[in-house]
Amino acid sequence: MQILIQFYTITVIFCLLLLSSPREILQNRFLAFFVLLLIYSVIVDIAAEITRDNLPAVFVISGFVAKTLFIPAAYLHFRDQFFQTQLVRNDLVHALPCLIFCGGSISTLLINGNVDFVLDSLTRGQSISDALASIWFQLFFCIVTATYLWILVKMLKTNHMQFRNRNITDSEIDPVFSEDGHPEKKNGNHPLFFSDEKMSHIDSAVRQFLTEKKPFLKHGYSLRHLSEDIQLPLHHLSAFINRYYHMNFNDFINEYRVHYCKIKIVNDEWKVKKLEAIAEESGFNNRNTFTSAFKKVTGLNPSEYLKAIKEGQKLIEPIFHTSPQQVARA
Repeated sequence: MQILIQFYTITVIFCLLLLSSPREILQNRFLAFFVLLLIYSVIVDIAAEITRDNLPAVFVISGFVAKTLFIPAAYLHFRDQFFQTQLVRNDLVHALPCLIFCGGSISTLLINGNVDFVLDSLTRGQSISDALASIWFQLFFCIVTATYLWILVKMLKTNHMQFRNRNITDSEIDPVFSEDGHPEKKNGNHPLFFSDEKMSHIDSAVRQFLTEKKPFLKHGYSLRHLSEDIQLPLHHLSAFINRYYHMNFNDFINEYRVHYCKIKIVNDEWKVKKLEAIAEESGFNNRNTFTSAFKKVTGLNPSEYLKAIKEGQKLIEPIFHTSPQQVARA
């Protein structure tokens, strides 16, 4: 069991070092959360090896609780990183391993009067009930770890397959564009990399669709939805946004939402609506996401921005990838 968990941990650390900088870890709350879970579980493992029999079982259990949260959290982070998705309510199902472990620990405590099964009870000559608890405990962690390891490896393989043509030149995969600027299929395949001219065509198509149709006003509008709407493969669109705009999809689409929200504020809608209502109408799911995105784009949180508008201050607008004028005209 420990070997399997260690292999999963090493895989996660390798991916983390490869894909994330220390600054990104500090700025991303979810990423920082699962890194802290990893650090805590490692500390507990080290303490367990040093003290062994003298370490309270409850302390060891807390380490395994951290593991049951860390294992799925790592998968969710890399899933969002690779495919530019967002956490949704349905992702709470990944907390099930932690709930099962906690429930099993409480049940064992009530039945056996202790939770020493986490301290390798089979090797300590304890009762049959403790031995059975230890067997189920190890089997449970093996299944959970193996399942998420398999999913993570499969995801890495899929991501590798999507980007394996990185060394192909633009001339070999020169894309064909339709009159409306959408990339068309060529020999049944879409190109992964584009010349600057072709990227400009895609940029025009993306901007035109977003400003005319305003799909960003829909809650939960994802990279996959945009990919289907403009008929560009998901991983190609993700690579384009990362390369052309130097940001992920969430930040990209949130810029449009923030600009739309700013227009509503400038048009004095704040006089009849609360900021939360304006944010919801602009496509934001919750207040925290709205506040974070607004400050990232404007340098001010929504209440500060609204106060400046009320006081008639002249705000210096930074240059962004999306244009408020484009959003307003659409």
